[in-house]
Formats: sequence, structure tokens, C-alpha cells
Amino acid sequence: MDNEYSAFLRNHTWDLVPRSAQSNVGYKWVFRVKRRPDGSTDRYKDCLVAKGYSQEADRDYFETFSLVMKPVTVRIILTLALHHVWPIKQLDANNMFLNGKLHEETPRAWNLELSGFILHYGFFKSNADAYIFIYASNGIYMYFLVYVDDIILTGYNTVALDQFVPLLAKHFSLKDMGSLSRFLGIEVVPTSTGLFLFQAQYISHILSQFYMDGAKSVSTPMSTSNKIPPADPSSAVGVFIYRRLLGLLQYLNLTHPYISFAFNSLSKYMHGPLGSHWIAARRVLRYLKGTLCHGLFLHSRTPLRLTAFADADWGGSLADGKSTIAYVLYLGSNIVSWKYAPQKTVSRSSTKVEYRALAHATTEILWVQHPLQEIGVSLASSPVLFYDNLSATSLHVHHVPSTVQLVDALTKPLGRKLFLYLRSKIGVSDGSSILRGVLEISTNVLLGDMGTGKTSLVLRFVKGQFSDYQESTIGAAFFTQVLSLNEATIKFDIWDTAGQERYHSLAPMYYRGAAAAVVVYDITSSVASCRTPLILSFEHVYSVMIKHRSLSN
Repeated sequence: MDNEYSAFLRNHTWDLVPRSAQSNVGYKWVFRVKRRPDGSTDRYKDCLVAKGYSQEADRDYFETFSLVMKPVTVRIILTLALHHVWPIKQLDANNMFLNGKLHEETPRAWNLELSGFILHYGFFKSNADAYIFIYASNGIYMYFLVYVDDIILTGYNTVALDQFVPLLAKHFSLKDMGSLSRFLGIEVVPTSTGLFLFQAQYISHILSQFYMDGAKSVSTPMSTSNKIPPADPSSAVGVFIYRRLLGLLQYLNLTHPYISFAFNSLSKYMHGPLGSHWIAARRVLRYLKGTLCHGLFLHSRTPLRLTAFADADWGGSLADGKSTIAYVLYLGSNIVSWKYAPQKTVSRSSTKVEYRALAHATTEILWVQHPLQEIGVSLASSPVLFYDNLSATSLHVHHVPSTVQLVDALTKPLGRKLFLYLRSKIGVSDGSSILRGVLEISTNVLLGDMGTGKTSLVLRFVKGQFSDYQESTIGAAFFTQVLSLNEATIKFDIWDTAGQERYHSLAPMYYRGAAAAVVVYDITSSVASCRTPLILSFEHVYSVMIKHRSLSN
């Protein structure tokens, strides 16, 4: 709190002035935890904020809108940086809202102050995205991307980048975070062949909030047996918790395009969710549980050409017969843009709705070409658009069979085999091999024995005093252990549970002594969160047991 207050004084944030006609605004302290890229605690932050909700529109303020860059632009710039092997730097602004000259709301003031300095330095603002700044002078090119206080800086001239950062830090309080590792809550892991973007920590946070961190995973986010049919109104669930879940899921669309259809289908019932909708929403969480380590892989040295896939589901909505359209757009082999959109009118034929899908995809292709032209990128060939409707051949675009139409899963539920195939083709990768040793893998270990009074636990479970983490889990955790195994950090909870008599043979080293053996068995047989099998011998298991024997007093 002292640091925050000192920042106010240092930036000359306030002065004592006569009372004006505007409303006096109160204040309050807001506290949060700042996380490192690995999820550990960096520091505890506090902000002294004004109670802006007490102001009146058109009396105390007039403009609140503050531009931010589009996620598609970030993926385009990252693809270009990888293609040209440019360094990608990350900057973080300290106390950014205190840096603006306050004429309107503080986010707007900060953006105006920052953009003013950047433009004065010689950058120009992109017409396609207002918060991409481009520097092109004397053969030097730099690209400056801003999202509130998160900044990405890249360009081919390392010397120019190193000279610009100190000048920026001299005018604003900045932190040079080094190479890009975490941006807008998206974790970034560099490899020799590109960048892996994923949101494992965010998914784990959601699963924990809704007591689904131990749920049994499923292969698809939505069942093909139904499209969320209406249910008995008596089975209504809480509107607040339903909306909260969907709000959290929306942000995952940044790295999980294939939850778009499920998310938009569930969003139709925000005002009156029923039991069937809540079950469908929990299925999305179960799908995410099994794809914790999945994300987007951006390849380096990929040829710069635009390719798009468009598709539509004619009359797919059970409620009103309206259709849905979707497309995905690639720059080289990297997915940079995708969209799912329900139609506002009823289409009379599948050809008509396909035309609309192609129109949406074409519009996106044209828009993406604008920032590429501003940056000075020449595409290797003309954009190519694929679709799977033979009736629209007069469009002279390329036909592809429905079985290889990458956008199919964005318009309707698919079976497991086809869904997994298309998911891998669209650009969503399993990052287990990349993330080993980076992520902390969590798994629950189930322990139990005969004749130890576990029947009462069953009754307590029925009464709802324990969460149904998995189908066979009935019990309570009583301590946690951490084990390093094959360069991965395994964090496991030791459980005392009912009905686990198969571990009776471990009696000599029961409970704590057997914990290491059971966690290795659990990882080997059922595979841990990141779905990476670890093939271990019995001798290895036994050696781990001996290593942890000191726990069995």
C-alpha cells in the first residue's frame, strides 16, 4: 500500500482544489495476486481506485471508450516475427492509470498519453487496428502492440529495439519482462520450431472454482445425441453461477476454437438456464479437463499465404430453424482467425447459407490483408477459400469433402473420431511433450483398506459432504506430497477413501509409505492430466517407495 501511495505522490496524481460542480467521487482499495508465468505468486498488488460508478453520464464524464488491439492482430504479428526470426520482447507498465493526464476515464487517459509518446517517436498508427504502432524509417522496422498495460515489441533490428525500450522506460514506469512468456493470461512457451500458446492455469482455475478439477474427462465438448433440448422448468439452475461459468469459458476461445459452438449454444439460455443446460455446460468443463495441455502452436518459417475454410449448418437450431456459419483463417500453417456466428434470418436453402458463410470468410480475408499491407508483407499467392457445398460451384472456390472440412466442428456437434481428427488439423496441438517440466501436474491418489470404518464416509458422501471428484472417489484428502518424476513435478493428494481394498497388499507401507507407489501406478495406468504416458518398471516403483519410506512412521 505504501508503494501505491508513493506512486500517486510521485506522479502528482492529485491536487487540493475548490469543490466543483461535478460529483465528489469516493475511493476504495482493491487487492489481487500477481502471478508469474509458472503460476507461482510474484507479488501482492493493491490499487487505490475511484468509485466511478457514482458518477453520472453526460454530467461527470462524456467518453469512456478505450481502444484495445484485436487478438487476431497479435497472432498475425507473432507469425511474422516467427517467420523472420525476430526477437519478441514483453513490457509491463507499472501504475499505468497514473500516467495519463485525466480529462476522461483513466483507461482512456492512459491510452492517449502512451499513443501520444509513441507517435511523437516516429511510429504511425495502423488503420486496421488502432493499437498497433508501426515504425518504418531508414530501413528499421518495429512493431508495438498495446493491450492496456501489456505490451509486445518486435522487429528485425535488435539494436533499435534495445535503444527504444530505455527511452520508453524513461517516460513511463515500465518493467522489461524479457522474451514473451505470458500475455493477456495466455501462457507462451518458445520451442525450436515456434511458439506454443495455452491456458492451462486458467482452465485449472475454472475447474477448481466449479469443483470439477477431478471430474472424468470426455473427448468432445458437446454430445451428438442432442443439441441442448429444452428441459422441465422445474429443473432451473442459478442464473448467476451459469452466467459466471460462461463468462469464464468465453476467454478460452483465444486458444480453444473448438469450444465456440458449445459456448454459443449455451449462451442462448443466459436468462433462464435449466438443468439440461447446466449438464451441457459441465460437459464442456469435462472436455477441458482432458485437454488441459492443449493450445495453439504457431510455426516458424511458415510460408506467408492466406487460406480459409468456411462452412454452415443449415437450419441447425432446434428452437427457430436458423442456420449457423463459421470459418477459420490461416496465415501459412498458423491459425490466426476464426468465427462462429448464428444467422439472424432463416435461409431457404443450404446454398444460400453457404453463400453467407463464404461472404463472412471473404470479408475477414480482406480485412487481414490490410494490416499485412501496412506492415509491408507480400503474400506468396492469392488467398484460397475452401468450402464443402457443391451447389455453390459458380463461386469458383475450392470444394473439399465434409470429412476434411476443418470448420465442421464449429457449426455442429461431431462424433469423437471426426472431432479429434479435425481438432488436430485446425491447429490445436497437445503440448504435453513441450510442457513437461513446465507445468505442475495435479492428480488425486486414492487409498483405502478394509475394516477401517469407511462405511460412514459413504453416508456422508450421499449427504453431499464430499465432492464427486471421480466415479470411484469417496473420501477426504488429508495431506499433499510433491514428487519429481521424469523431469516433471507431480503434486498429489493422499486420500483416505472407501472401497479401495485392492491396495490391501500394500499394508506394510500403508498410507504415507505407499503414497509414492500409488501415484506412480496412477500416472502409469490412467495417465496424468497432460495425457503423457510414463512407462515405468516395477523396480522404479519400488525405488520410489523406498525413497519416501521416511513418511511411514
